Amino acid sequence: MSYQFGHIECYARSPKRGYNIHDIRREAERESGYCDHVANPEPPTIVYGCTPREAVELAEEWGEQERDARGRKLRRDAPVMLGGVLSYPRGGDHWEAFKNMSVRWLTEKYGSRLVSVIEHQDEANPHLHFYCVPRPGESFDVLHEGRAASAAIKRKTAQ
Repeated sequence: MSYQFGHIECYARSPKRGYNIHDIRREAERESGYCDHVANPEPPTIVYGCTPREAVELAEEWGEQERDARGRKLRRDAPVMLGGVLSYPRGGDHWEAFKNMSVRWLTEKYGSRLVSVIEHQDEANPHLHFYCVPRPGESFDVLHEGRAASAAIKRKTAQ
C-alpha cells in the first residue's frame, strides 16, 4: 500500500539523544554509513534553496549567535534547525504538481526561514526533505507551532 505523509522534527547541534543536524545532513546527502536503509543511494536533487550541508552551516551560525531568554549563549542541545519530510506514493500521477505545490506551501508557511528543499527518488516513495532556520535574533519557536504554543502558555502562567 502506498500513502502520502508529512513529518517535522527539531534538530540540535549536539542533542542529548537522537540525531543531530550533521546526521540528518549526511543521510540527506546519501553519505555512506548514513543511508543503509536505501538499497541504491542516489544524490538528492536540489529543488529550492541550498544544499543540506549549507543549511546545516546556516543552523550552526544561527546557534552560535543566538541567546536564550536569559541572554545566555544557546546550549548545544537546543534546537537550531527544523527538518521535515513530505512523501508521495510511488507511481502517483501528480508528483511534479505535488512537488511544486509543496514548495509553494513551504515558502508561504516559513518564508525566508525555509533554506533548502531536496528531492529523493531512491526509496519506495519519492519524497522531499526540507530544512528551516530562524532568522538572526528570532527564537526557534517561530518555526514550530507546538513549541510556540508551549512558550505562550509558559509566559501566560508566569504572569
